[in-house]
Amino acid sequence: MFRKNKEGLGYYRDRNSASNININSNNGSSKRSRSSVTDDISSNKCTDPNPKDNESIFDFAEKNPPVKKIVTLSIAGMKSCALSLEKAINENMSLRAKYPDDPAKFMESELTLHDEISSVKSIATSSELYPLLVSLGTYVSLLGLITHENSDVSVCAVSVLRELIDVDVITENFNSTNKSALSLPLAIIEEGGLEILTVNLHRLVESEPEDATGITDTITLIETLLELDATIPSFSSEKSIAELIFSTTTFVGWCLDRVADSTSRPFSSIKLQSSEVLSTLFGHEDIRTSKTHVLSSVSCHPSIATSAKIDGTENLLQTVGKFRKKDPQMEEEVEFLENIFDVLCFCLVSSVQGENSNITAFLDGQGVELCLRCMKEKVHAGHGGMKLLGVALGGAGGRRVAEVFVSGGGLKTIFPIFMGRSVAMPKPAGCSSAGSDLAKSSIAASTGERAKRASLEEDMSDGSPEINTADGQNHY
Repeated sequence: MFRKNKEGLGYYRDRNSASNININSNNGSSKRSRSSVTDDISSNKCTDPNPKDNESIFDFAEKNPPVKKIVTLSIAGMKSCALSLEKAINENMSLRAKYPDDPAKFMESELTLHDEISSVKSIATSSELYPLLVSLGTYVSLLGLITHENSDVSVCAVSVLRELIDVDVITENFNSTNKSALSLPLAIIEEGGLEILTVNLHRLVESEPEDATGITDTITLIETLLELDATIPSFSSEKSIAELIFSTTTFVGWCLDRVADSTSRPFSSIKLQSSEVLSTLFGHEDIRTSKTHVLSSVSCHPSIATSAKIDGTENLLQTVGKFRKKDPQMEEEVEFLENIFDVLCFCLVSSVQGENSNITAFLDGQGVELCLRCMKEKVHAGHGGMKLLGVALGGAGGRRVAEVFVSGGGLKTIFPIFMGRSVAMPKPAGCSSAGSDLAKSSIAASTGERAKRASLEEDMSDGSPEINTADGQNHY
């Protein structure tokens, strides 16, 4: 009907229409009939001047608010919840197979499926039911729903897993005699959950609000598994979670691609979260000591079996390069930049000699020159540049780094900082809570000492006499 209400003048549905309203004679309340949902979708397609062929399930849900399902936290309640979820999955699969080209036919079943998935979140408060969740196979169904054609359903399944696998809940209920809380995360890992989550990441679009939520929940879930692995010694018996991520997924490649992405907003929380998990992964003891992960050749395709690779070193250096002349504008950007420098430092520490090593990729990508440029510009990134140069000069291939450092005028740049001249010191960003000048001078001193030793090693390598340095050891 055409009328005016608080939203303005226009056409509005007559809510008193008998075709859309069912009257409950017991309590006098009105309830929308489930059978009218399909009719509404069809009528909307006819009258909407800009129809959507693939209407989001969240858009549909906003028009048809569901009644929240209450799950009894007991064995019987869990079994009932699992059975209802399986029924909803089967019904949705059946309708999708029967009407593949008509979303209106299976939209209502998809909404029901979404409700059933969400109801599993209730179990998160009762970790003692996790073994039952595993034995009933409900976790397998949730993992399967992550690959559902409708990304809204997929995002809902990821959200439920994130709620169920909570560090505080699991650690509070875990002890040497009761390990039931670990049954769910371990089962998910054994079922290939890390690979499923990573493959799904590649199809989510950050610019879509629902997809962005799914990306955030996925990264949070992986961070939780890493934290559980670090907190509980017996969590992973064979390989650590970090090793599994590197060897069986392309999650690292996705994160490296995300932090260097400049097509979206200049900065987003997903970029920060990606940099944090990268720092955690590359800083993991198993990764640092393995010395086998070459940053310059990282798989980025959804399937790790393909040959698609990206140069992670170049991605990180390009990310740093965006701050070579300007400071971060917010505290989150400061943290993001420091995470990027941490990842580079971890990679150079674990690097070995060779043509395909991380140090070679760092030099080929003009990493030394970039660090010196940041220091000369006296921007916030100059502090990270000093730290990175200190690691590069003192690690494997330090002589090669020293050659580039000296030839690029590094001594001229570092000595004024080493002497404590404030005018030469890189200035922290205004939004940053940077450390004291003493800490900065300490970094500069470490960088200068390593540069001096590496340079002297190059000059004295042709049979020159040994030189006693300040620490009393014969280095040459």
